[in-house]
Amino acid sequence: MSMYKKVDQKFDAALTSAEIQFEPVNPEVHSLENGVDVVYTLAPQLEKKPSSKTEADTTTKQSPWLPPDESLLVETLDDYSVVLNKYPVVKNHCLLVSKEHIPQALPLGEEDWATAIELLRTLNKESKTRHVGFFNSGVESGASVDHKHIQFVTIPEDFKPFPDTVKDTNDDEVYADNRVPFAHFIRNVPRNADADDLIFRYSQILGELLTRSFKTEFNKKTNDVHYNLVFTEEWILGVPRTKAKTDDGISINALGTIGMFLAKNESDLAIIKEKNLDLVKDVGYPFEKIEKHAPDFSGYTLY
Repeated sequence: MSMYKKVDQKFDAALTSAEIQFEPVNPEVHSLENGVDVVYTLAPQLEKKPSSKTEADTTTKQSPWLPPDESLLVETLDDYSVVLNKYPVVKNHCLLVSKEHIPQALPLGEEDWATAIELLRTLNKESKTRHVGFFNSGVESGASVDHKHIQFVTIPEDFKPFPDTVKDTNDDEVYADNRVPFAHFIRNVPRNADADDLIFRYSQILGELLTRSFKTEFNKKTNDVHYNLVFTEEWILGVPRTKAKTDDGISINALGTIGMFLAKNESDLAIIKEKNLDLVKDVGYPFEKIEKHAPDFSGYTLY
């Protein structure tokens, strides 16, 4: 049985037995005046999800994946488990979770990338739909569980994330899209890139996050770098973060950084539709032009 079929069957079974909290709502795609697409999804099940501030300091014993719940476990790999998200934002929302407890704030390593890109490509091929992978690093990024996990969801068919549409991109360097109001870094990914290539490009983005000193007082105390990472088969996006929620109380995770906004209720949805990508600037930093320079990795262990 294919991986995607296993995800699909396990999701339907978990939904029937009420092991997952999911209320399907059709996403609403909207094109902003600057040509950037956004998509709004009302996800009331997120009201039931524990907040990042209460779960960030969990011990290994409190991790929901030690061991994974059998009703949510899709597949066991060498060093990882593929599990369903208990609070999915779309159907078949799944996660790649390390078998051993590894802190979520640690950077992704070569094995993480090798396994994640293989899973992403497999899901895309078998489902004949496009998926996006995302990683929330640190509580200020929206991470709710301190156990390394990478998430995967389908991209709405008529939605194009802004890294798909930015013009005059450079295949050899990190770049940014000046239509977007918040600080971010994009690196193109060649077809069939291997783990070595992917981690090199990821390290370039991480180097930008470190070099530009996008560090809150919380980060300075912990030496953590709080950011969102989003990737497809074509590109990797990194967005530095300062806080998990906007001044309006809207929670933003990695999906919000590509314009895939999740609203817990109608009130939040109204705010999201009014402010759109400015909400990401609120939890991160204003856009700045990328100048060529040598990243400074001193004092940090990347992997």
